[in-house]
This record gives sequence, structure tokens and C-alpha cells, in this order.
Amino acid sequence: MPRIPLITQKEQLAPEFHGHYDRLAARRGSIVGPFRVLLHSPELAVRAGDIGAFLRFDGSLPRDVAEIVILTAAREMDARYVWGDHTALGRQAGVREGCIQAIGATTPGGATHGLSPEEAELVEYVQELVRTNRVSDAKSKALESRLGLAGLVELTATIAYYRALACVLNTYQIDADAGKDVLPNS
Repeated sequence: MPRIPLITQKEQLAPEFHGHYDRLAARRGSIVGPFRVLLHSPELAVRAGDIGAFLRFDGSLPRDVAEIVILTAAREMDARYVWGDHTALGRQAGVREGCIQAIGATTPGGATHGLSPEEAELVEYVQELVRTNRVSDAKSKALESRLGLAGLVELTATIAYYRALACVLNTYQIDADAGKDVLPNS
């Protein structure tokens, strides 16, 4: 059960922030997960929403690559809401079911099995960054040659963004919505 009241309707905000609510809802179709919490600080919610919208909808990363990264960050951070939301989005983006299952089967900090070399490269990059707050030259150069420098920067920013969301969601105990996939081993 969430620790704080969730913002689900714009009438819960002062009238001067109704536009913030509308802006977020228009981009995503509704107010979801972390934004139900972040709207307690409407300006923060909009700014975070802009970063997330760029990374998810307007950035240069292929959707399947971004979703593998997001799912791995969710697994590493034990972010139940993100996992529940992004398993379906990953499937829509073409992430193989075996990849989703392999990421889910890892324990935070654990090894992965059943990934293609390209998938493993992404998963290991996320794991290394989340576990050590750094990435080796070898992993960085390998992904830079695959994605380009802008792609690598966006990939790293995607990890940072979803780590931040995981902190908010986990702190305020926001679990996956009903009917969504449940994060294994959590």
C-alpha cells in the first residue's frame, strides 16, 4: 500500500498546476506510476516527465534496446512498478520473451543466462553501472561502437532516469498495477 496519497485527478492539485497534470497526461495517456507521486511537486513531475518522454519516445535508442535496459534497471533496483509496466512495453517493442524471463530470473547482482550476446552486452552494462556506479572501458567502448556516442549517452541516461524513478517508487511503496507482470524474486 502506498505510503502517501497518490495524485490521480487534477482536482487534487491547486488550480495553477492543472496544466502540469494535463501536460503529463497528454503525453502518456493518463497519470501513471511515478507521476502519481511526483505530482506532489508539480514542477518536478513535469521536468521528470520531459526527460522520460525524450528517452522513451524521442531519443535515438531502438525501442527494444531501451526496454532491455529499463527492464534490467528495474530488476537491479527491485522496482516492481517499472517491471510490471515495462514487461508489456518490452514485448510490444520486440524484446524476446526469453530475454524478459532471463532478466527477471536474475537476482539483483546475479548472473544472467539465456541471453543473446547483444542482449547480454546491454544487461551487463546496466548491472555494472548499478552495482559499481562505474562502467569499464571495454563495456563502454563495445556499446559505443554498436550505438554511437549519442546512443551510449542516452542509454546511460536511461539507466539513471529509471534508477531515480525506482527510488521514488520503492520509497513510497508503489507496486505494479493489478494485472501486470510481477517482478520475480522480489
